[in-house]
Amino acid sequence: MQQDDFERCDRKLLNFGHTLGHALENQYDLSHGQAVSIGMAYACNISKQITGFKETEKVISVLERYGLPADAKFDKEKVFNVLKMDKKRERNEISYVLLEKIGKGVIKIISLDHLEKIIQEL
Repeated sequence: MQQDDFERCDRKLLNFGHTLGHALENQYDLSHGQAVSIGMAYACNISKQITGFKETEKVISVLERYGLPADAKFDKEKVFNVLKMDKKRERNEISYVLLEKIGKGVIKIISLDHLEKIIQEL
């Protein structure tokens, strides 16, 4: 892998929390930071199921310590319909930034059906 490939991959990791966050931000009266914070908490919970991430509560604790929300009541179907239009979607899959551990982000390809099921259960 060349240096440019590493840099592109590293920049993509900055999208942590943004996939669900942007869908929330477009549907509700939330600031970008609030929406991404909720998206980060959800990404941690999704990571728990996909990568075995074990530090969700630690991440949520840090978000809350800085006055950021980690959860919100929202219409999951409505938000998921927006999420499906994300530019990271390709056919019936989406690239999602998840965590393996704090400080170790990874990009995983998740089927939309599987992601929808996980989000509905959270």
